[in-house]
Amino acid sequence: MESIGSTNIEQNTTQSQGQLFNFFVVVTGVTHGAHETFVRELKRKGQNQKNSVEESDYILAFCPIPSRAGTDIQEAMGKIPSGKPVILVVMHHRHDVEAYLDDSSRHVTRRDVILTVDTLFWERGFLNCSHYEKAFNKVLDAVGHSSSSLQWRSAMQCRSAMQGVVQSLLDRAGQSSLGTSLQQFVYKLHLALSPFPSAPWRNIDWKGKGKLLDEVNECEPQNESIKHVRILLHGPVGAGKSSFINSVSSALRGSTAHDAHVDNAAGTSCTITIQTHKIQKGDSQNFYPFVFNDITGREEQEGIQEEDITFVMKGHVKDGYRFNPAKLIQSDDPFYNHDPMPGDKTHVLVLVIPADRTSSLDSMKKMRDIAVEMAD
Repeated sequence: MESIGSTNIEQNTTQSQGQLFNFFVVVTGVTHGAHETFVRELKRKGQNQKNSVEESDYILAFCPIPSRAGTDIQEAMGKIPSGKPVILVVMHHRHDVEAYLDDSSRHVTRRDVILTVDTLFWERGFLNCSHYEKAFNKVLDAVGHSSSSLQWRSAMQCRSAMQGVVQSLLDRAGQSSLGTSLQQFVYKLHLALSPFPSAPWRNIDWKGKGKLLDEVNECEPQNESIKHVRILLHGPVGAGKSSFINSVSSALRGSTAHDAHVDNAAGTSCTITIQTHKIQKGDSQNFYPFVFNDITGREEQEGIQEEDITFVMKGHVKDGYRFNPAKLIQSDDPFYNHDPMPGDKTHVLVLVIPADRTSSLDSMKKMRDIAVEMAD
């Protein structure tokens, strides 16, 4: 039987799907070291920094914008080597986290630039805002390290390898060297790896689904000072908090939604800031009367601290705050809300727990008890 080399499978899959692992850093201006945070987080996701362009799969270029984006980007292009795909991180030097950022890609004319993202930085660091997280997630998608791309490649590799093994066994299935029970197993395995059926394997009667969706669509908070019921999702890393948001959004919209970024492949929390997710009603400008707060997952060493979760439930943490596992949010932090309104506080706490990990139950129960005390 012909053997299958795992190295060849990995190389072929990587080449065909464009997955990138090794990067070379180019800094075109003064960042005061702020770009190093971006580099460190990429390394945490499994990326490797190389010391030369020749060793790299792509160039990660950081372009600070001290004056005008168009002029600065054009000047920066002359400092970036050619011959490798380029991911351009445009760093706008501003202090306003709510600043509107124009799409800098319109200033880029080089064809080897496969992605341009916009971020905000001030002094020695990136600002804790949604711009940074969106930019970082786009880079992960571009290099092929989002959870969906990694899981798809892994599944395709396993499937391809198993199909080769099964085909070899099928060729020998009629020989006397294989017993009857083994022959039956081989044929069942062959069917399992065959193309997916065009029709569902069972029909589910969703009685009452339409009525339930109508009730959700028409409900409104009874307290006039609260525009949206705020739902906080809490749980360990990889439990499926972001996936839960996407599932609810998909069910209400009637099509697949990817509002919350998902990445369980790296084993660390994909959500690094507190984010508020609204669900739009169809094509209108109206939204459902509830919002989801997605926060960093609980980890043994680097996860969100319980005290920070309590601050979130009490409405003291503004949207976009970047959690620090080594330090709680301080009252002098610009993202600290000193006077939370009723709509800023958590109204529903949802504990998302993976069925295969019961060790986190004690921590989850503690947060539930705190929520009960707040309700009283």
